[in-house]
Amino acid sequence: MLVSVTMTHRRDDMIVDALRSAIDHVDACLVVSTHGEHYDFATEREVCGDKLRTAAIEPIRTPLDTARARNDCLRLAGELG
Repeated sequence: MLVSVTMTHRRDDMIVDALRSAIDHVDACLVVSTHGEHYDFATEREVCGDKLRTAAIEPIRTPLDTARARNDCLRLAGELG
């Protein structure tokens, strides 16, 4: 399974173009919220339809958290297939 992975911090307006560029080439689009609060993924759902997979991870608060977030995203993508 080929998975596109996109991290977002409540900036769905900024990732829509990235999702559109990947949707025809992947089996799933994993969008991971790094905000730490409820995020409805409505815009992403419009773009990706049934290919959308979502997850939320701990917020990024320090530069070191960015590496943890990346690793979490890669782990989550691996779990999809």
